[in-house]
Amino acid sequence: MQESLSIKGVICFTNPQQLPFIKQKGMYGNISDGDVPKNPRVGTSVTAARRIRFGKLKDLLCVAPGDYVFLFEREESRLHGCWKVSGEPFYCTLPDFDPSNNYPYRFYIQQHLNFPNPVPAMELRKLLNKNLLWSIRTFEREMAAPFASVNPISSKEVDVLLGLFAKYNHRFDPTSNLVQYSHPPLQSSVNFYDLVMNNIFSSGMPLQITAEDLGQFSHRVIYEEAMHCYFIYNLVRHNKPVRDLFGQYEQVLREVPISVAGQKRPDILLIYQNVITREPSVYSIMEVKRGGVNSGMLSQLLEYVRLFSERHSVDLNAVEGIYIGANFEPNALTYIRERAKVEIERAVRLMTYKLRGNSIELTEVV
Repeated sequence: MQESLSIKGVICFTNPQQLPFIKQKGMYGNISDGDVPKNPRVGTSVTAARRIRFGKLKDLLCVAPGDYVFLFEREESRLHGCWKVSGEPFYCTLPDFDPSNNYPYRFYIQQHLNFPNPVPAMELRKLLNKNLLWSIRTFEREMAAPFASVNPISSKEVDVLLGLFAKYNHRFDPTSNLVQYSHPPLQSSVNFYDLVMNNIFSSGMPLQITAEDLGQFSHRVIYEEAMHCYFIYNLVRHNKPVRDLFGQYEQVLREVPISVAGQKRPDILLIYQNVITREPSVYSIMEVKRGGVNSGMLSQLLEYVRLFSERHSVDLNAVEGIYIGANFEPNALTYIRERAKVEIERAVRLMTYKLRGNSIELTEVV
């Protein structure tokens, strides 16, 4: 098992009923499949059912081998740690959890550090107030959600949480009595199109996604949620050709809240590190749209850039905006070119995409 090049962490929500299963089996299950009809044509539209599944898979596909895992026990309001993801995410319907709520969207974990004492939620709230857990700004809202979820956090936030666990477990050696799990091998990969579009589910299939899974119409994506999944999956795993276009980024986060209220959430955030200091040096805020992009959408992206810069006291030159769409309307191109004449901040990158067979082609416009 090869660890991801973009090591980060995830806070995964669970409950007292499922926590023992997770710790016993070394496997996390994200969200029940009960809210999606087996036949999407009954009780809901095909599009709605697909959108629900894409939303679930977007959570799952941001997880990669080597990521740190923390488990937040919602009812008890406490955080458990610490594990690492030990394999690619997969879909499995075997009754490994509570049969009434089986959580089929899964990934395996291995215990990395043994902290007997959990961290209470009040400590997390203190970190939120100090902006030290900035990528889960909407943590309180997520805790109130009626389903489990996976929340990516940056490597620096992982260090902050590990410091908290050391504080609450100062009398214990975190490297002793580690549980070693033996996981059964998974079957060959299932086609992502079959998994999401046609609802063909096979037990224990790793999830993969390629351009052919997006659905094509005149070389354009049909489902925007699938497009988000595509970029998250390939960016996290540094797959070509996506990696070549965006350089040596270190971490990928999705839908990071960049305002205090948490209402501003760009699609993807890339974090680049200084090769000498290993500190974050440049941030790329990325928006992805299946259709055309107008000047209003670009204005919103620039607002994201400004808010992020202010929130994190980062120079505007260290934050760039990236917009990917099928095309850019003339008013959008004019807006960017006129802005470049008077603004000195880091330029905005505009890219168009086309689907060509089994590959996605990105062309830089500005």
